Amino acid sequence: MKHFLKIALLFWMALGFGQTPNPYAQTDAKMSQIPTDLTLSAAGIARYIDTNFKTPTERIRALYYWTASNIVYDVPNMFEPNQLDSPEEKINKA
Repeated sequence: MKHFLKIALLFWMALGFGQTPNPYAQTDAKMSQIPTDLTLSAAGIARYIDTNFKTPTERIRALYYWTASNIVYDVPNMFEPNQLDSPEEKINKA
């Protein structure tokens, strides 16, 4: 019984230490509140990130969060790329 309690306590402690908080939760929450009028251009998104996040790590995470949350594949047009659009136009359409 004594060994069982030691093993159970060790297992319980391992679970307790294994749960680490998300270090980017605050950055993600702030980035999810970006005004929709700023999301119409890459310059607006960049301006929001520049004014609301100070460290390079926060800025990279904010850009990652926005990209992962908002960019989707254009499956119907996947095999019909438009070569006439400039890179800026392609970014704005995405």
